[in-house]
Amino acid sequence: DRAPADTSAKVSLFHSVFEASAMDLYVVDRGEAIADGALPTVSLVNYGASTNTLELAAGSYDLFVTTAFTKTVLGGPYELDVVLGDVVFLLAYDDELNPGSALFGDVSLP
Repeated sequence: DRAPADTSAKVSLFHSVFEASAMDLYVVDRGEAIADGALPTVSLVNYGASTNTLELAAGSYDLFVTTAFTKTVLGGPYELDVVLGDVVFLLAYDDELNPGSALFGDVSLP
């Protein structure tokens, strides 16, 4: 999945948040919150696992990770701007200054 696509941006997230055995990923339009009835973009990402590759339209998004099956935000919003052909690899990891919280890092290959 490292090859770019002409019709979308590819995004995946690796879960390395020690404080959470499993989490959900929400991808929303920039500036939006997670709606009350919203379903996760990817549900039940276990510790040490990666999401499947998501295909997104070009645009600006906010990413949130929550405790699995809840709307309890562990991390986010992470601002993500993508254009067609982007291949983005993200890492969710522990925020050492705020235990129980997560940060995002872009670990995409050059």
